[in-house]
Amino acid sequence: MKIYSFFENSSNHIDYSSHQNKGLTVYPKLAEFVENFEFYRRVPTIEHHFRPFSEFTAPLAAFDKVYPFESINELMDDLQQRTGVSMSLPHSQRGGPKLQAKDLAPKVFDKLVNILAADYAMLDGLYSPAVLR
Repeated sequence: MKIYSFFENSSNHIDYSSHQNKGLTVYPKLAEFVENFEFYRRVPTIEHHFRPFSEFTAPLAAFDKVYPFESINELMDDLQQRTGVSMSLPHSQRGGPKLQAKDLAPKVFDKLVNILAADYAMLDGLYSPAVLR
């Protein structure tokens, strides 16, 4: 995860130089990022990426159907059937490490689940942190 350019290009809402005084890196690994989430999420250019998704969407009951990420092909098929338009959703993000829950220390995993608690509550029945362990 590259944080350096975010510190470099962000406005001075927080003292970005303080990350060095706290022993934090501008290139944190996932565990360091999660352990210091409250600090890293304050970078204005990335803050919205770390807010719960549930803040940006209506309750799932408002939708006719909810597609788990693993069913993205079914979503595309349904959209094509309803619109009559052939479409595709290319996979463009291919870089970076492929992490799994088992790669995280229990303390880091638990904090990440806590950070994502609102989204897990919204997605109850589709996703569960207990299944990831």
